[in-house]
Amino acid sequence: MTRIEDSTFLECTELASVKFPKSLEYVGAEAFKGCSNLESVDLPETMSSLGRRAFSYCSGLSTMILPESLSSIGEGAFEGSSWLNSVLLPGNLKTISDDCFNGCKRLCCIRIPESVTRLGHSCFKSCDKLASIDIPESVTSMGESVFDGCLCLTDINIPDSVKSIGEMSFNECKSLKKAKLPNDLEIVSQSMFRRCENLESVEIPQNVRVIEWGAFSECKSLESVTIPGSIKKIESYAFEKCWNLDSVKMPDSVEEVGEKAFPEDCTIELIRRCNGGRKLRRYIIDKRYPSEDVRLPLHGQDDA
Repeated sequence: MTRIEDSTFLECTELASVKFPKSLEYVGAEAFKGCSNLESVDLPETMSSLGRRAFSYCSGLSTMILPESLSSIGEGAFEGSSWLNSVLLPGNLKTISDDCFNGCKRLCCIRIPESVTRLGHSCFKSCDKLASIDIPESVTSMGESVFDGCLCLTDINIPDSVKSIGEMSFNECKSLKKAKLPNDLEIVSQSMFRRCENLESVEIPQNVRVIEWGAFSECKSLESVTIPGSIKKIESYAFEKCWNLDSVKMPDSVEEVGEKAFPEDCTIELIRRCNGGRKLRRYIIDKRYPSEDVRLPLHGQDDA
């Protein structure tokens, strides 16, 4: 026997344990989905592939050791397995699939192998107990909502190998205090750190061109931010409701600032001359800052 087909044991709620043959290579999609009393799984070293949502909503599982032979894990493989707290991943895995551990609320111990190049959408979303995690330098991309709602995550260091980070990656990480973004990142994506209410500092790399909609919205503990000279555009609500953000130094590279990008009481200081034209100037005029709070450009012409 080399395969367990799709949905074979779907929602077999009385199933408590399974002994797999040593010849097994594949467990199909939703094969054990909803087996809420399944407590232990010992996959053989012959396994090569795990289907999508194969062990999703197995609320009795607490630990999972995946064999080194396993090279592919389907999306949502362990989604909603709320008692899963420890996972050992195989060393040759390339991708943490979309939704792989989404909703594993007690997951606190996991190591990402150095073979992994991509973290899929929502792969660790709502892992409430995940306090820290090391992202290896092999990772080059992170999907949307990767750590969305990880309430215990306190700090994150993203290696410079990462070139793109999706929307809402750290949304509502309420314990997150500091974050380091990779040097080659060009876009701080939409709602990336939204509602990280304890975020005190973040390093925005020198290559970032755009800070998207709501990227730091409602980061109520954020006291200072340095806008690098590479920034061209700061979209609407980027720093909305960052009540402790008193002032921001705006480099002359900035061409456009969206509606309510900063809190009402935040002072905007233009650095040197500004070539941003009417859109940036209109933003400042609309905020009605006192003239001493804003150094208007000395040179340059308005955009047409």
